[in-house]
Amino acid sequence: MNTLKTMTELELIQSAKTGDQRALTRIIRQYEPLIHKTARKYGWMAASHSYEDLVQEGRLGIFKAVQKFQPEQ
Repeated sequence: MNTLKTMTELELIQSAKTGDQRALTRIIRQYEPLIHKTARKYGWMAASHSYEDLVQEGRLGIFKAVQKFQPEQ
């Protein structure tokens, strides 16, 4: 997985928190491989949910994490 530099990631998060959709999209795309890996790993546990639903929930989780992130802590 190609990770963002810490400062770049912090700058993107701050931009995304102020409503910059391009920054939020870049963050979510960066974590897309992890989201898919996790959906594949736990897909068997969620028989009532499709793989696509699990991926979408992963994206939503990244979105919520960005909104709640407080770098000063």
